[in-house]
Amino acid sequence: MGRTRPGIDTRKSSTLHYQTFPIRAPSTRGRPLGSQASPSGNQSHGSDSDDSHHESPLPTRQLAVLAVIALAEQTALNSISPYLPEMAKSFPEVKDGQAGLYVGLIASSFALAQFATNFFWGWLSDRIGRKPVVITGTFLTLLCFVAFGFCRTLWQAILVQVCMGLVNGNAGVVSTCLGEITDRSNQSRAFTYLPVVYGLGAITGPIVGGVLVMEHHPFHKDRPNPYPYIFP
Repeated sequence: MGRTRPGIDTRKSSTLHYQTFPIRAPSTRGRPLGSQASPSGNQSHGSDSDDSHHESPLPTRQLAVLAVIALAEQTALNSISPYLPEMAKSFPEVKDGQAGLYVGLIASSFALAQFATNFFWGWLSDRIGRKPVVITGTFLTLLCFVAFGFCRTLWQAILVQVCMGLVNGNAGVVSTCLGEITDRSNQSRAFTYLPVVYGLGAITGPIVGGVLVMEHHPFHKDRPNPYPYIFP
């Protein structure tokens, strides 16, 4: 008996393919690029009969709201970098030569706390909606930043940064919102704006933090300001 060769359709791909929406994957490779099947079964070339590549318009209003939220958050998170070393040196627990250690400890405490609660905020947004989670996270982050400006000791600064990370789950939720208000035709273009906003926040944050820090009392220039880091 002759050995039969297995058909091409029986081969399975070992490559994992990411799918944004829960639809069935195509069972065949499809038609070559640039060809489109006509209703009669024949293939026709050209873009006149191909309206599947039309890009949906971007939801500019929703994108603008998400961009403002992301920009405000990134500006706030990056605003502590100019004054955090001097702030750490002002704490009574920090000895000479240890400022770098405690600056890293304060900054990493926020990231660690945010990492621990990202899944929770994503789960909660699935239950109660995206908008309540985003509004709650933004408002609580605002309160934590105000409290951070009043910190006078090291443990207070670390505690406030931990609380700020625990209540801030906007990064993942904003990305989820961005995926939900777009479709396959415009999703790739919409997601290119998110790194741009984060980059702008990395620029505006240090500027805001460096300009608004007041070393002297706002009304008495000859007196030191007891809370020089409250304004950013």
